[in-house]
Amino acid sequence: MVRTSGAMGGIAARIAGHRMGLRTDLATHAGDLKSVLGGLKGPLMKGAQLLSTIPGALPEEYAVELAQLQSNAPPMGWGFVRRRMATELGRDWERRFARFEHEAAAAA
Repeated sequence: MVRTSGAMGGIAARIAGHRMGLRTDLATHAGDLKSVLGGLKGPLMKGAQLLSTIPGALPEEYAVELAQLQSNAPPMGWGFVRRRMATELGRDWERRFARFEHEAAAAA
């Protein structure tokens, strides 16, 4: 959480600096933001996906990178999935499924 907060603060400062006329490498920073938010999942990633669809809400470099989270979000790690499923469905959650793959299926 600390690493994420620091990364998000730095990215927010870069966006603000850009809006004030400071030159920065927006493409690199946009990629960093996509990586951070893609790893978080949940509401922050959804917010980024939404912002990427609003014209003028973000610098173009950011909008392009964050739009990729709509169809190419990184998969959730097995540890996170296991904890979340146990929280939502109970410790024996896997018995509720005929089959549950622990790894993302290969892209066709």
